[in-house]
Formats: sequence, C-alpha cells, structure tokens
Amino acid sequence: MNFVRKHLVITHIILATIVFFLGFVVGKMGDESLLGNPSINGNQIDNPPSVPTESSFKEETVSADTMLVFMRKYTLSGEIGIVEEKVSSGYIGLNEKELKEKFTGWELRSFDKEKAVFYKEIESYSDSTYVITTAKDENGTEVVCVYKYDIDGNRHLFETCASPVELFDEATKEKLREGISVNTEEELRKLLEEYDD
Repeated sequence: MNFVRKHLVITHIILATIVFFLGFVVGKMGDESLLGNPSINGNQIDNPPSVPTESSFKEETVSADTMLVFMRKYTLSGEIGIVEEKVSSGYIGLNEKELKEKFTGWELRSFDKEKAVFYKEIESYSDSTYVITTAKDENGTEVVCVYKYDIDGNRHLFETCASPVELFDEATKEKLREGISVNTEEELRKLLEEYDD
C-alpha cells in the first residue's frame, strides 16, 4: 500500500510539473510582445501597428494612357463588337465611380490605370449586318428593301429594290418578311440578284 501511495504521489508531482511547465510556455507564447502586437507602457504604445490611412493607398484614376474598351453584344446576330479608343482629356483624373457615371447604360466590367472595359447588350444586329426584308414604297406596294445597322444597333434603310413582293411565291414572301441577314456586301449582292431575276 505504501508503495502504491508513493508512486501516486510521484505521478502527481510529475503531472503538476508538466502542467506548470506547459502553462509557462503557453503564457510566454501568448505574450503580446512575442506576437508582434504592441505592448502598452503607461499611456504610450511601443511598436504601434501600421494602420493604412486614406492617403497611404492611391486610388486608380484615368490617365492620358488609359484605353477605353467598349464591348457590344448584339443579341440578334450573336456577334460581339469591340471598339478601343484613347481616353479624351475630359476623363483624365476620374476614378472608377466617376468614370462609370459618365457612361450610363454601360456595365463597367474592369478598371485600372491601363484600361477600362465597358459592356452592353444590344437587342439588334451588329454594324456588319445587312437585313433583306420588305417595306411599302411611296405607292403602298410591298417591295424588297435592305437595312444596314449602325454600331449602336439602329436600323437604317440602305437600299430599296424595284421588285414587288407579290411576284414571289408564299415561302419566299414569308422568308423576306421575317428578314434575311447577311454579313457582307458581297453576300447581299448575290441574294439581291436572285430576287431580281
């Protein structure tokens, strides 16, 4: 019994020593000065942390070298048109928010000192598209005509043909009324020749 009691006391002493030692080590590791945090001596802070101030980081602004990129997605033709241009002097010095406000209707996709990328979806055809369709002439006769689209998707009458639509079969009339789109003037001329025959 005495032997068991003796071992039990030794075990407790060893455990108490280990707990004391671990407490000391953990306490030292948790000391603020070891962690790089400031320690307070009276009313002074030794080693104060660097706190970013408004003037310590520079906000990106438009410079004379900034490129403006305008991406237009034309939903009817599925094309994406990209126009890049140098920034004009009226935009130099603007930050991201100020530049975005200048281009209402556009989504600003990215912005840095080198380039600002704007994006817009336009429910129309691209500026490379011609659409052959029908319209009524000044006499009220339905004729074949061609529309060309500008960069903003606006439709402009490009050409009116003398061919009255009433001369075509019903399938061709329907196709023309829905509109036939082509992307080159060469394709356009080829199709118009077919409708003039």
